[in-house]
Amino acid sequence: MKQGRQPRYKLNVARDVDTDEPGVYILNLPAGFRFDHDVYSLEHVRAYDSMQELREDIKAYVIPCQCTECTAFINGTTVPGLKNI
Repeated sequence: MKQGRQPRYKLNVARDVDTDEPGVYILNLPAGFRFDHDVYSLEHVRAYDSMQELREDIKAYVIPCQCTECTAFINGTTVPGLKNI
């Protein structure tokens, strides 16, 4: 990766989307990504009514995340009091 370039999230439906209920698509972002809605909210999971809505949000709102949990997971370390993410 070139200096200064941010990693970009690429949707993997089989890995990142749960479709247990009809008409509900739950996007579980992998470690290193979050939704950019609020600087104080580290939101990594969101539910959608359609795949189109899910894909549009990915383009508009998914950004790299460097929260404690994501950094620990990527580095293979643990966060006290957190079992998994």
